[in-house]
Amino acid sequence: RDNKRTLRGPETVEVFVNSDRTPSLHMIVGEGHNCTFQDGGLVPSSDVLGAMGLVEGRNELRFSLSSAPNSHFTAALWLLPPEELLVVCDIDGTLTRSDIFGYGAHKLGYDSAHKGVAEAFGAIRSAGYLVVYLSARPITRADKTRELLKVVGTHGADANGVSCSMPDGPLITTAERSLPALVRTLRRGGSDKGADSFKLSALQEIDC
Repeated sequence: RDNKRTLRGPETVEVFVNSDRTPSLHMIVGEGHNCTFQDGGLVPSSDVLGAMGLVEGRNELRFSLSSAPNSHFTAALWLLPPEELLVVCDIDGTLTRSDIFGYGAHKLGYDSAHKGVAEAFGAIRSAGYLVVYLSARPITRADKTRELLKVVGTHGADANGVSCSMPDGPLITTAERSLPALVRTLRRGGSDKGADSFKLSALQEIDC
């Protein structure tokens, strides 16, 4: 959702997968600046996903507004084999020391994550598990959340003196915007019990 642009009517968003445009998939920006797929939903159908030419592992997505092709948003879509071993990392208050502090603490020069998490998850990845990151933070904070994951453990090292960082993996967030999510968290004193139901639902919706 983008409130900063004035739309004269519905606009098309072209979708690129690994730099290739996907004719079978596009999105529409309509009334209220809400962006949906062709059928009006937030999730493409299985048939459309099958025609996107995805490769196993991480796929880079780029969304470009037809009227402003130089402006784009990026995301990642992961295609995993059935035998892939997964470990789910709950970011909110588990990876980080608290949900609300993790919203931007690293920008203030603070370490908002528990000590040793990068080393622990690095060992998990070395054991053959893919880490899936789960957060009830809004999708508008996804880039900031990825930045947080990048800086966690960047100044640490394992027992052999090798620098550690959080392993790459899928990031799942809510589809809501920043302000409602932050207000919801503040009302609950920094912890959001209602987020548990979202996380359970999100895990159940992962297409296995």
